[in-house]
Amino acid sequence: EQSIEHGFKMIELDLLISSDGRIVAVHDWKSFHVMTDSKAKSSITYNEFAIKKIYGEYTTLSIEQINEIINESNVFLVTDKIQDLDLLSQHIMDKDRTIVEVFNIDKYNEAIKLGFNNVALNISVSSPFIIEWLSLNEIKAVTYRGDKLNNYGSEYENAIKIGNEGISSLIYSKEDLDLANIRSYGLKNFALYVDFVLPSDEL
Repeated sequence: EQSIEHGFKMIELDLLISSDGRIVAVHDWKSFHVMTDSKAKSSITYNEFAIKKIYGEYTTLSIEQINEIINESNVFLVTDKIQDLDLLSQHIMDKDRTIVEVFNIDKYNEAIKLGFNNVALNISVSSPFIIEWLSLNEIKAVTYRGDKLNNYGSEYENAIKIGNEGISSLIYSKEDLDLANIRSYGLKNFALYVDFVLPSDEL
């Protein structure tokens, strides 16, 4: 809710599946159990999940609640972690406002066949011949870590080429990206999804 209030256009959520087959917003079960002071070791049922409080304060999110949030706002949902794309396809309300991040070409093609119009393949932007490979496989959007773009090495060169090819890029980082340098990189057709940039920050 705070992200939407701040004007963010994309909300990234890690999605996993409860032990009884419901899609829930969880990064991983180990950290979820730590944050909810649970003694469980693995996935739990949806009913068990729904009554948990994160750090004793925050409510959990199911796919149904996520659908309501997306439906009531103008944001895009970026999914991460979930492997069962068929289950996601059955329960997501608005595929046009869902960006599905996948981690191999088979999942990319599966997502397209399931009717997701916005699919982004996670890549290593420094990989040799990555531009040719993306073009050969008709990849329209990618995600990659942008920590090393300011080294002006192969990551930077490939990032420029990816944009010039008309491929959309979602750039993330575990560390603070150098926004001053990003403004001068000359990157095209990209968006950032990080925790430390507000929509008011000019790029």
